[in-house]
Amino acid sequence: MDKNTGWGMLLPGFILLGLGIGMALGNTGAGVLIGVGVGFISSAIIQGMRSK
Repeated sequence: MDKNTGWGMLLPGFILLGLGIGMALGNTGAGVLIGVGVGFISSAIIQGMRSK
């Protein structure tokens, strides 16, 4: 995979997505924490797939 595909933006993207959903539902902190968790998990999965 090319380095310039935007995979490095997964974590910030999920953080902002969680922030927006959390704000819409009235619990911003929980939304950010869920976004961080999903971002880290997806980044780890992508890193594992790229290393094979």
